[in-house]
Amino acid sequence: MIAIAIAFLTAIAGAVAVLVIADCLLKAQVAYGRLMEEQALLRAGFTVQVEPQEMRLRAAPRRTMAERRRGQMRPLSLQACAAA
Repeated sequence: MIAIAIAFLTAIAGAVAVLVIADCLLKAQVAYGRLMEEQALLRAGFTVQVEPQEMRLRAAPRRTMAERRRGQMRPLSLQACAAA
């Protein structure tokens, strides 16, 4: 009984693997087709416009807490006291 269950699970895992590979091949084929279309347009002298959702503006660098505290934790300059 256990051998049948193991064989069944192995068969299911193999089928899932084949379906995942087929899906990846289909997606790769579509992406390759798009690249070939863009290449043909570029060779013809056209430029491809970037879609708005693909454009990202670079965010301003943020200061971390450690950088903020460095300015606050400066060593105090103490005056030397002479013993009388």
